[in-house]
Amino acid sequence: MNQTGTIKGEKIVAFDPPAPVAFKTAARFCGEYVPLAYTVEALMRSASLYALTAKTGAGKTAFNVVVALAVATGRADILNREVVKGRVAYLACENPDDIRMRFKIAAYILNIDLAEIGDRLIILDFRAKPEAVHAELKRLAEQEPFALVIVDTLAAFFDGKNINDAVEGGEFMRRLRPLTQIAGLPSVLVSAHPVKNASEDALVPYGSGAILNEIDGNLTLWKKTETGLVSLHWQGKLRGLEFEPVMFRFEVMGCPEILDAKGREVCLPTLRPSSDEAGEDREVSGADKDRALLAALVANPGRPIREYAIAISQAKTNVERRLARLQKQKLAEQTLGKWAATKKGRDAVQPTGTTPPATPRETSVFGGTEKSPENQGSVPGVGQEKSGTETGTTPPATHRETYVPPGTELVGQGQCLSPCPALSLSRRERTGTGGTETEVEGGGFYSHGEETPDDWREVTL
Repeated sequence: MNQTGTIKGEKIVAFDPPAPVAFKTAARFCGEYVPLAYTVEALMRSASLYALTAKTGAGKTAFNVVVALAVATGRADILNREVVKGRVAYLACENPDDIRMRFKIAAYILNIDLAEIGDRLIILDFRAKPEAVHAELKRLAEQEPFALVIVDTLAAFFDGKNINDAVEGGEFMRRLRPLTQIAGLPSVLVSAHPVKNASEDALVPYGSGAILNEIDGNLTLWKKTETGLVSLHWQGKLRGLEFEPVMFRFEVMGCPEILDAKGREVCLPTLRPSSDEAGEDREVSGADKDRALLAALVANPGRPIREYAIAISQAKTNVERRLARLQKQKLAEQTLGKWAATKKGRDAVQPTGTTPPATPRETSVFGGTEKSPENQGSVPGVGQEKSGTETGTTPPATHRETYVPPGTELVGQGQCLSPCPALSLSRRERTGTGGTETEVEGGGFYSHGEETPDDWREVTL
């Protein structure tokens, strides 16, 4: 204890000597190692404080609900990974009504009886100071230990004046740390928002950088618009072993007990695990839809979005999202409200070398005559027709020519191909009434007569 006194009228304070510092040998220090224990296998270690950072709509609350049910029941199938069966405390600070509906719907989907779980899952539906929460959970943990504590969300639970203040932000997270030390050594998961319009590589908790310093790991959720899948990963900080992204999908469903005032079921999203193979399949399917939309833009630019939606069998809102993504990739552009493919987009669906250049040299297929018009303009697009009357045939035949891309199979009678030298078409064929199949190897024009039906007939592409 410090002592005070006076010498010649001046107050003197005598400080006690500091307590001795005891060092440990390396052997003793390493001998105190405690094997790693996980609440959720390979994702969340026990006795650790985590943030779960994601944009609005990416699935923070949906994940919190299913991880709470997984731990409370000990069921590995809910997250598709092992969990410790234990008690869960859920601090529903932001939107208790929404969380109440989500728990009911998720329990219905997963065939869980909430009454059977009992007090293995307890919920606080108002904000309280961290010290008060710690005191109550410490008391309850003496009866049965806790495995998981969820705070939803950091912004709603924060009781300071300015979360952007480094001192306040860091101090608040330190006040949550004691929750990891109550009986059971639970994982503590705190949902957080990133900065506004955050990109996938900027998912850190909004506010002071001291928040990131005080946690053991920053888990993240990112919803992929092209597939609808949600990726759980980490960013910025992770104490312990790293892990690969874990994929989830949304299932939007309701249950008979959650109805609106008119008796209609309320449907909300629930997160369910998605296999790597399923995720890859959805990514491939999404890319195929993007290519189909781009091809539609090339073939019919400037059409209403609803027509593109019909063309690729997608909802209009889905097509709008895909167009925005194609625009970001500089594959499509919007001018005065009309959408069209850019040159980069056209090249993506029509690789260089498959479309004849402007003012091509055409070789007639009737009687071997050749025509080389000057300044004829651009070559027709796929399926576009040009008409003309050929001389040198007996009798003269009126025909039209239609450009077809490489690899197109023409089936029927009276086909002939007009080679395009720039494309190095390897052959020119003309067949009569016997019919034939011809594959266009380098792209070019096929011609068919209109006035000599015995020899020629139209072939449908």
